[in-house]
Amino acid sequence: MLQYKYSINKKICKGVRTMDLQKYNHFISDDKIHYSGNLLLSKMDKNGNKPETYISTANRSAGKTTWFGGYILNKFLTKNELFCILMRKKYQLEKAVSFMAYFPSALSVYYPDLEMKEDVGIKGVFNNIYVRLRGKENEWFLCGYSTSLNSSDDIRNFSNVFNNVARIWLDEFQPESGDYVKDEVKRVFSIHTSLARGGGLQSRYLPVILTGNLIDVNNPYYEHFGINRDINIETNFYRGNGFILEQGFNKNAATAHLHSTFNQSFSESDYSKLLTKKEYLKDDNTMILKSPNLKGDYLFTIKYCSKYFSIRYLYGLGFYYVNETADLTYNFALAARKEDLSDDCIFDGDNRFKKRMKKMYHNNIVRFSSYKAREAFTEFIK
Repeated sequence: MLQYKYSINKKICKGVRTMDLQKYNHFISDDKIHYSGNLLLSKMDKNGNKPETYISTANRSAGKTTWFGGYILNKFLTKNELFCILMRKKYQLEKAVSFMAYFPSALSVYYPDLEMKEDVGIKGVFNNIYVRLRGKENEWFLCGYSTSLNSSDDIRNFSNVFNNVARIWLDEFQPESGDYVKDEVKRVFSIHTSLARGGGLQSRYLPVILTGNLIDVNNPYYEHFGINRDINIETNFYRGNGFILEQGFNKNAATAHLHSTFNQSFSESDYSKLLTKKEYLKDDNTMILKSPNLKGDYLFTIKYCSKYFSIRYLYGLGFYYVNETADLTYNFALAARKEDLSDDCIFDGDNRFKKRMKKMYHNNIVRFSSYKAREAFTEFIK
């Protein structure tokens, strides 16, 4: 029954969509004022290949959600390419309104004559998303789906439903709350694998778009791709193996927030840099130092999240250095947290190394090889 419903909608879209809906497509891909993803989507990865993962970040209110919402609707209206929206939790699907977090601004800006709705495809697994010309009863056209990361195991069993999905989109991939689902990156990978089986191919090209604000350089996606090891906030486009990251900054949005009297009253808060600066909310880039001469005293090893980090004092530079390259033959290792405790290291919340390193950190004579090394160290000295 589900497949029959899908076939009918596909047929209607193919035969009527161009006449009834495409002329109401007012998507502007680049107006030179608001955010545009055109440049990001035109870039190649570090190997010169077309990326399959596109990551768009910028200051808040830059217009990323509006643009990408308009973009994927434009691809449906002009090429009949369906999309899949990713949410995090199953309860977001059960309300059957998940797309509303993605498309209201795009409809308002680019498609004021159109409206959208969503209904349950399979409860707790995926929903169907439809679009129509406002006021046209019973002329809804299937344009995409929504599912949750927590539904990744179930999606495998219904992968044939998504044969015509042309792109996947996850907005707010860096939640301000830090509330990621368990094994989040693996779940995105699993859903992509399931959906990319379509079209008679075991794995077809199916781009994933991740959009969000500049929140945390140690987010799970940056860690997975290795971005947090060497990213510089001044970098506009970071090319990786099969992916590309954009770190944008919309001056018009920043200026608007600066002129807001309400925002001015909170100008001293850390949160204000999300609006007015090209900075990560949870980041301080000044203590990252790449590849110094490691000649000096090896003091001890930290274990954090199953990884080992070395602490050295470098005589030539006069500071302590935390590095992801640890000497595992060194017989003294400390767990950064209780949960890092294991047979090969101890946890002592009141040890002398912790007290001394905390003092050195506040005296600004500690440097790090990467953001992950800094995260391990700051957990250790808590």
